Amino acid sequence: MADESLQLKTLQTILVMFQSCLQPDNEENTAQALGICLRLLESNRSYSVRNTAAATFRQAVALIFDRVVTAESLPSEKFKFASGVHMSRSNSVTSDITRNITHLKSLEQEFTSGTSLLMRNTLTKSGKLGLILLEDLASLAASGSANWLGVSSLQRTFVLDILEFILSNYVVLFRTLIPYEEVLRHQICSILMTSLRTDSEFEGETGEPYFRRLVLRSVAHVIRLYSSLLITESEV
Repeated sequence: MADESLQLKTLQTILVMFQSCLQPDNEENTAQALGICLRLLESNRSYSVRNTAAATFRQAVALIFDRVVTAESLPSEKFKFASGVHMSRSNSVTSDITRNITHLKSLEQEFTSGTSLLMRNTLTKSGKLGLILLEDLASLAASGSANWLGVSSLQRTFVLDILEFILSNYVVLFRTLIPYEEVLRHQICSILMTSLRTDSEFEGETGEPYFRRLVLRSVAHVIRLYSSLLITESEV
C-alpha cells in the first residue's frame, strides 16, 4: 500500500509538471517522465496505478502536442477534430464519424480554399521533441520498441488509441510540418493498412473488437482529413 501511494503521488507530480511552467523542454527529461508512466502502466499489479499511469500519459501527450502547436505558431483550435475534448471515446465508428461530419467538412474546405498554411520542413525544439514522441509511438504500434521512451513493448490497443487521438486533434501538424507528414505517410499508414488486412486473432491482442474499432476510426480520420496529402494511401 505504501508503494502504491508513492507511485500515485509520483504520477500526480509528473502531471503537475506537464501542466505548469515546469514542463520539461528537453528530450532527456521528457523521455524520463513519460517512461515512468509507461513502466508503471505495464508492470504494476495495482489497477489504480495502471489507470492513473495511462491517464497521466495521455494528458502529458496532449500537453506536449499543444506545446508543439504553440511553438510552431500554428492555429491551436481551428484545426482540431474534437476541439477542447481530450481522449473522448465513442462506442461505435458510425456514431463517432456522424457526430463530427460537419466539422470534418469545414476542415476540408479550409485546407482546399487557399487559406491553409504552407508546408515546411523546419521544426522548433518543441517540434522536434513532439516528432520523436510520434516516431516512438508509431514504432510501438508496429510491435517495435521505443528507444527514446526506453520501452521495449506496449499494448498496441493503448498505443493506437493515443495515435488516433493525435491524428484527429492535431491535423494542422501533419498538414503543415513535413517531418510529421512523413511519419504519417510512411509509418502510421503502413500500420493501419497492415492491421486492416490481419486476421481477427491479431497476435493475441486483448480487447480485439475495440482494437478493430480504433483501426477503423483512424482510417476514417486519414481518409477524411488527409486524403489530399495521401492520395495513394487513401485509395489503398
